[in-house]
Amino acid sequence: QLQWSGDAPLYRVLRQGEDEPELQPVAEVKTKTYYDKTAEFGKPYRYQVTGIQKLDSRLATSDPSAIVSLTPIDRFAPAVPRG
Repeated sequence: QLQWSGDAPLYRVLRQGEDEPELQPVAEVKTKTYYDKTAEFGKPYRYQVTGIQKLDSRLATSDPSAIVSLTPIDRFAPAVPRG
């Protein structure tokens, strides 16, 4: 889960996986948090967020955030055995 501060009506989240050549848009959200449900445990990712505002047919964007690198780790206990 990513969290950031800012004051924009909409945020664009960009992500780069280890086999991808550059950051790519993965979501546009109205909140200051994003949970990447497509990230895989044990694989490194880089993220960046930009505030955006749509004005008629134009698009205004903020300066991009610093890039944050992280590798999701599976710390969840396995299911209770049955039988």
